[in-house]
Amino acid sequence: MKENMLLYAGIIVLGLSVMLNQNNTVILQLGSVSVRANIADSRPELEKGLSGIASLPANTGLWFVFDTSDYHGIWMKDMKFAIDIAWIDDQYRIVHTQHNVAPETYPTVFRPPVPARYVLEVPAGSLLF
Repeated sequence: MKENMLLYAGIIVLGLSVMLNQNNTVILQLGSVSVRANIADSRPELEKGLSGIASLPANTGLWFVFDTSDYHGIWMKDMKFAIDIAWIDDQYRIVHTQHNVAPETYPTVFRPPVPARYVLEVPAGSLLF
């Protein structure tokens, strides 16, 4: 799937742009903030997400790449820190955000109100919109 991603996609909505790197990461430009995110696109990576990780450095995250657009749910199973979540459609438009989602919310599943193809998870407080 990584081979099929565009090397660059400029986004007008909220100033999001995505650049694919060679080392299984993307660089996302969110307004004036750059985020380097690891790519999760295999079934095991998508299921695990950030579970079990102690924390993330500032300006880093996880970029979920799903095969199709859908109401992809995110939960906080085995999470150790709060995150901000952004759901992004297949045109790279941010369609929904959830801020400061704490580990204690598990087993609640968070979903976007419209289908999305990608999800970005970053440390809580990173998404300032």
